[in-house]
Amino acid sequence: MTRAYVIDCKTKGFKIFKDDEPPTFRLSVSPLHKHEYAEVHLIEVGEIDCTVENVCYKLLPGDALLVPSGAYHRVDSDSSIRKHFSFQAELPSGKIMKKHFAPEFINDLFSDLAAGEGCIGTLAYICTELGDIKLYKCEAEQDYRHAIGNFFDKRHNEKIEVRDLADELHLSKMHTQRLVKRYTGMTFGENVRKYRLRVAEYLMKNTDMKREEIAEYVGYSSYSGFWKAVKKEG
Repeated sequence: MTRAYVIDCKTKGFKIFKDDEPPTFRLSVSPLHKHEYAEVHLIEVGEIDCTVENVCYKLLPGDALLVPSGAYHRVDSDSSIRKHFSFQAELPSGKIMKKHFAPEFINDLFSDLAAGEGCIGTLAYICTELGDIKLYKCEAEQDYRHAIGNFFDKRHNEKIEVRDLADELHLSKMHTQRLVKRYTGMTFGENVRKYRLRVAEYLMKNTDMKREEIAEYVGYSSYSGFWKAVKKEG
């Protein structure tokens, strides 16, 4: 389950979204996607390329990158050994921000994360450094909206079903269906189509990819199925 840690500041508040379970640090190439919230990427070992709105940022050990909300991005890496962690936050900044932290600081953070520590204070500090915000206090609350949206953001191009989301939320299939409808106003299948077509529209406007290639990239097994969904949405 994802928790929203509400951070109160002297100027304005923001939220940090983090799973209760410790991260695995296993990095796979992510599909092109965007989030409702900002996303922060951290590197301890190895390197990754994070492409944000067609601009590539190379992250080395100790680097942190803030990807603003609504910015299309994807992650790639050629490093055989790497430790990469990301989390999302509701931050006021709409700018891409990159900052280097001391290796010892990042090493301690990753050790605590691997041990299952919350580390919210440390993550909040990183946000304040990237966004120039003064930290005051924080408290936790459950947040299903973020967890559901993040699931579709990251996995819209896969062959997914309600059971996959239910497993991530540790809930029954029926309860998960009700939550998806409550928080998004759409069914599970309608959400999959929405997220796929949103990325497809971006690719058609901003790349030279053929429509057949785009259909496969966003998860459609056939071009006819993709085009039928496009016409239905339009």
